[in-house]
Amino acid sequence: MTLALADTSVWARSLQPEVAELLSDAVEEDRVVMIAPVVLELLRGTRDMRELERDARRYDMLPVIHMTPAFEERARDVQRRLAWRGYHLGPSAVDLLAATAALAALDRGWLWWAALGAQGALLAAAAAGVGIARYYVLVTWATVVSLRNYLRRGVPATWDAAEGAQ
Repeated sequence: MTLALADTSVWARSLQPEVAELLSDAVEEDRVVMIAPVVLELLRGTRDMRELERDARRYDMLPVIHMTPAFEERARDVQRRLAWRGYHLGPSAVDLLAATAALAALDRGWLWWAALGAQGALLAAAAAGVGIARYYVLVTWATVVSLRNYLRRGVPATWDAAEGAQ
């Protein structure tokens, strides 16, 4: 069974019918997990003590991923990697911890194996010369190479004027 971390954005949209149905099903099937920073952020939005205690009881019924030193270090590692290009300013501490918890909750269930099998079949079809599979693999590979180059070198600070431009 694959677990999912419901962060504050999910709970904020829980009044939307389509989100409410998906979230309710996942909670009933014990597929939703929480981390303490997300619970604290959610409880910060309550109006009074009674509402806080009511919501806290609801969140406490969900499985919790506890933060260990290794867990916290992984979140710091993600932040360090983002800082290398100056992207560390975007995600909040809760976002970093939620992303780390989501990775920890991910197990290799049937869906993971099915996706892996489909990717293998696509690569085999591309190697065999199937047109659309080959096109998809080449376009995806070109995107990966471009992203890698962008992350390594960034965008040039200035652009040279094109030949003949005034």
